[in-house]
Amino acid sequence: MKHIVCALVIVGFLCTLGCGRREISSEGKVLRLLSYRTRPNVNPQAIRHAEDAIRAIPSKAPIMERLEWGRIRGESTLRYYVLVLFEDQQLLRNEEFFKATQEVVGLDDLGPYFSGAATTPFFIHDATPHVRTSTHGMLRRVVQVHFNPDTTREQMQEFEDKIVALPDQISEITRLEWGASTGYDPADPAPQAIDPNFRNGSYCVLFTFARVRARDACLAHPAYAEFQRMAKDYSTRTPSAYEFVSRVEYIADSD
Repeated sequence: MKHIVCALVIVGFLCTLGCGRREISSEGKVLRLLSYRTRPNVNPQAIRHAEDAIRAIPSKAPIMERLEWGRIRGESTLRYYVLVLFEDQQLLRNEEFFKATQEVVGLDDLGPYFSGAATTPFFIHDATPHVRTSTHGMLRRVVQVHFNPDTTREQMQEFEDKIVALPDQISEITRLEWGASTGYDPADPAPQAIDPNFRNGSYCVLFTFARVRARDACLAHPAYAEFQRMAKDYSTRTPSAYEFVSRVEYIADSD
């Protein structure tokens, strides 16, 4: 009986980490990263409003493959990160999606407590295609790199090869996805179709770790130090990195 109770406790714990959630491959899809930052000493009611609005995005615009989000706390502010995965870049122009994301900061009755921004979309590749565990409840580290305009295509390829090799070199990486900027502007009245081979030196790298100690081991690994060195050598500015515990809010049903 004691063993059965222990097993049930373990299963219950796993379910809190996303048990039953069907993970999907990000390969060949388009990622949009949204960020929201609060003003200092934000009203708790505004925080509840913002989190409810994030959770409601899939129901108001059910056009995405996956939506996950998390938050980090500064000294007097909160920052929210929302990762949205799309099958088709044209969906970035969806009016319902735009309105739903604007509602996160649309606090007319509460005051201007939030500011919001969105990155350029990235065409995503999965460097760990054999991994299909959910990212729910795991630590996500997002690294963004912007190369110098004179960076050659050969140097970009060298950097991409370095990214792809990291999971084999660092066992603590649970999952690694990466993408180059698509060059796609949803505000353009006649945007060009996304070219998977397009490169302008703007990259987004998504690391997933099961625990903080795994993240620490990765950051201390020589292979990660080499990845960092290459990013800094080619970049116009210091690469940005931020982390949050992932909450998988929505995964589209399979066809």
